[in-house]
Amino acid sequence: MLSFLHPGGDVLANFAHGELDARTRDRTAAHLRECDRCQDALRFQTKLDRAATTPASPAPNVIFARALATRGAGERRILPSPANARAPQRSSRHRLGWSSAIAASIIVIAAVVVSRPHDVTASAAQSEMRILPAQPRAGDSIRVVYRPSAGLFAGSSELVLRARLRMPGDAMYGWAVPVSRVKQVAILHRSSSGDYTGSFRLPDSIVFASVVVEDSLAAHLDDNAGRLWEVLTHDAGGTPAYAALDQRVNDLMGRSWEEAYATSKRMTQLYPDRYDSWSLRVFFERALFGDAGGDSLAKAYDARMSALIAAAKARPSLSDEEIGTIFFARRTRAYRDNSATGADTAEMEYWLNRMLREHPRHMQLAQHYAFHFTPEQWKHPGREMLDSLERLYARFAPLTGPGTNLILSGERVAESMKDDSAYRRWSERSAEVRRGEDSKSLGLALLQRPHLRTEGQAMLRRILASPPEALARARRLQEDRRAYLRRADGSRSTVLAALGESLVAEGKTRAALDTLGLAAKGNWDPGLFNSLRAAYAVAGDSMGVQVMRARAVVDPRTPADSVVTLTAAGRGRNDNASWGALVNDARHELRSRLLEQAIVRPLRGAPSLDDAGGKTHTLRSLTEGKPTAVIFWSRHCGFAIEALPTILGVADRMTREGSRVLFVVDEPPSTDIKRYLASRHWSLPVYHDTRSEMRSAFASFGTPAYYVIDEAGRIRFSEVNGEAELIAQVEALRSERGKN
Repeated sequence: MLSFLHPGGDVLANFAHGELDARTRDRTAAHLRECDRCQDALRFQTKLDRAATTPASPAPNVIFARALATRGAGERRILPSPANARAPQRSSRHRLGWSSAIAASIIVIAAVVVSRPHDVTASAAQSEMRILPAQPRAGDSIRVVYRPSAGLFAGSSELVLRARLRMPGDAMYGWAVPVSRVKQVAILHRSSSGDYTGSFRLPDSIVFASVVVEDSLAAHLDDNAGRLWEVLTHDAGGTPAYAALDQRVNDLMGRSWEEAYATSKRMTQLYPDRYDSWSLRVFFERALFGDAGGDSLAKAYDARMSALIAAAKARPSLSDEEIGTIFFARRTRAYRDNSATGADTAEMEYWLNRMLREHPRHMQLAQHYAFHFTPEQWKHPGREMLDSLERLYARFAPLTGPGTNLILSGERVAESMKDDSAYRRWSERSAEVRRGEDSKSLGLALLQRPHLRTEGQAMLRRILASPPEALARARRLQEDRRAYLRRADGSRSTVLAALGESLVAEGKTRAALDTLGLAAKGNWDPGLFNSLRAAYAVAGDSMGVQVMRARAVVDPRTPADSVVTLTAAGRGRNDNASWGALVNDARHELRSRLLEQAIVRPLRGAPSLDDAGGKTHTLRSLTEGKPTAVIFWSRHCGFAIEALPTILGVADRMTREGSRVLFVVDEPPSTDIKRYLASRHWSLPVYHDTRSEMRSAFASFGTPAYYVIDEAGRIRFSEVNGEAELIAQVEALRSERGKN
């Protein structure tokens, strides 16, 4: 497989189970953050994995109360990027999901799409917005009154209001909303009072909207410190509409699981007679507190949920949403390893037959039949299986939501059968549901088939000749112009890299080197450098090989044993002085490229922390005016717990190399947390965000989260993609400081 194309099913499965080496894991995670196709494939892969897992350890009793307390205090947590933490393991020691069929897909995709607060130079959290009427109904005219924080948008007479508009049935996460519904909805005009006002009509079909404000050039953006502002529709009696609350949950996924969970609880309070509201709440409690902790909480709902299912059976018809939720729950239970009974299977069959009668084109049916093949058929797919999938596609198209797994099945079968014609057909269908990225995703897919490679190359060359915006699709809601163009540039590099590697596979070495060189221009990507090193070796360019080898040596993500091997090879080809010069040049290149991405974002206020003994320190006194890595951590986040050994190794390395590291825990000092960290062999100083001043100053809403601040106490990078990049960024700032 060409390494810059889509990872294969085995790679995605191993990624979900935490069984990849560090380099492949980081590269796969980076690809997943930008590739909807592989996000869908990962969901599909995890749903096929029905392996039994060990029961999770009970969640500490304090977690439930603590989650409510922190949410009440305004704290929000989001799941981190896979590049920032290890992927979930097969062991359920820290599993966050409620079944093997859904947990890994929800967790990883939540990780792939997570957004950190944007680079704004003023305190956007102090901005205010009023939405009038306070309880809008679908179709209402919405009036907005906005007052920015001091210094933000100074001198602007007009501002732009952008929104992500959600309809009933839209899937979880911001990326699931079609790009046509992420758009400008109003112009806000500045009044003599300093407020900006404007209005727009909420379409009848829209039940929920997330809103941001930006200037006319999209150079500065206010997203309410990552929280966004919201328009939530209500019914005639002033109660939030069920569909609106449901879409609020979907919009919050990837931004704040605790807030999404709080919304699911509100749904059970306002709509206690809907089975789907209770099902959603159970999902969150299992996701946040682990299977055992979630199950213990969910037991209180068993009788109610059973009664609701019995009541649903007695009703002559059910809505699309209700019957889909019940069927999926019954289907999941029927296929759950080591627990299903004959009664479970009979229940699933009842709801399957009822759905066929009442909603014969339901997308849950499309998904069900997409998976409804024997293990032997999946192992040795044939023409009959492919024909069956074609008939299902004709029956259920156009596919949305869970129904798109039918397309993933078709792609997988066609690829296994080495049927180029069928593979192209299913890839086109995949591109059609990819919300506007048709040509790019299809071109990348075609490169994987030798007989279709030339067509894929031509398609990608046409894309590369288009304006940069064509590679990034529409601008995302929380994305300013700079971030948008940066993403477009990254997408261009991805296309160039894929094209270059396809040329390597064809033996067109010189053209491959030219193309890979363009992909690497202005970027620092160890995987790409490895591809270049291989291409240089084929071309007989020993100096090119050495340059790429030196870049791998200085990159913090390169494993220590690989550094030893690469260094030995480099010295074997050069004298010590020549090899040393190459390494120094590579180190300078790494620092320069990192500093080109640096920003300046002042912290809000003057935060303080407590040490393990309870003594209070200001952040400034702890950094002593030196570049510092700040790591936010919590023992109540599964990913943070999983990442702790890696964080310890990185923090220890940075400390030994003279860099400053602040390990910040989201709770007051106590004997309990001290004992907890000691049991996990933590040996470095710990600081406590007792008053949430650090979280507020950094606008940090998730753990583990990584920041780099400079000697002046300002955040200098808008994004830190994991522990290894943290090392490189701090070192880059230290080298910059040494020159001044």
